[in-house]
Amino acid sequence: MQQPMNDLKDPNHFSYLLRLWHTDGLGGFNWRASLEIPETRKRIGFANLEQLFAYLMDLIESNVNMQQSIEVERTDETGKRN
Repeated sequence: MQQPMNDLKDPNHFSYLLRLWHTDGLGGFNWRASLEIPETRKRIGFANLEQLFAYLMDLIESNVNMQQSIEVERTDETGKRN
């Protein structure tokens, strides 16, 4: 998964420009999406909303896991939990 640059002042904050549009094709009506990372202007495209939501859920879960491992490291270093 491509990790965006987050706000360096707040590691729990991610910024994107979200674009949504729909297409009519052989499979019928379908939503498409893209996220643009403002700092780099790099775009991530999604063929449907399910892919977009899966990406965001993965991003949130990986951020939570990272925060938890940082807390464990702090606990190990100090002997007590902050």
